[in-house]
Amino acid sequence: MKNLKQPSLIIGMGLFILLIVGISPNLVAQNAKPTKSNWFQILVETTGTKIKLTGKKGCSFKELTFNAELNKTQSIDEDGIVPLETTKTEGITKLRTFLITITKTKEGLNFEGLEGTSWKKLSFQCTENKCFQIIDEKGMFKMN
Repeated sequence: MKNLKQPSLIIGMGLFILLIVGISPNLVAQNAKPTKSNWFQILVETTGTKIKLTGKKGCSFKELTFNAELNKTQSIDEDGIVPLETTKTEGITKLRTFLITITKTKEGLNFEGLEGTSWKKLSFQCTENKCFQIIDEKGMFKMN
């Protein structure tokens, strides 16, 4: 009788070890997913009716300049200007680092963080219709 119990114990232990080894790679693979960095930095400048964006970090554009009509919204991502309609269309699967909108107001500029920002809304005033501010995924920060 001893001989019958020992083989089943060995088979049971072998199956248990195979189960653990088979599950382990799946658990490790889930932890090793690459994460996309949302880190970016943009210098925002305004003069008159123009807004100039200079991509400092995390942007494929160096400079973007566009006319900013009062209360008209413009959207941008890491590649540049994006048609506002495509940002709201369901089913678009572009992997973006960030997506923000910019709206010129009487007082200054309003931003909305749609993707890749820790802020939802951001705004600042422009003295004499001139702005000079750096923004990033965390908000705005003081320049040296």
